[in-house]
Amino acid sequence: MANCDIVISELLCYAIRKFQNVPRDSLTGIITAFYTPSEISAAKDTIYRQSDGLGVDGLPRAVSRRKSHDRTNLEVEDILHLMDVLDVC
Repeated sequence: MANCDIVISELLCYAIRKFQNVPRDSLTGIITAFYTPSEISAAKDTIYRQSDGLGVDGLPRAVSRRKSHDRTNLEVEDILHLMDVLDVC
């Protein structure tokens, strides 16, 4: 039996469920309005860390947005872009 780590992220579960049904701009607005910047950063770190272990070629590199003026929106866009690349839905 393979070793499988379970990672729970409410934000990522919500984003995956709504990714195909809600326009991207609306989904970004909903996520940034409901979740705190620290929750968004944690979700971004989680999805990038988990995707590194998949061994998929051509994944975008995680970019630190710590000093950006519009950090929260950019981090949500990073999450959605990686979900698009991974074709999670």
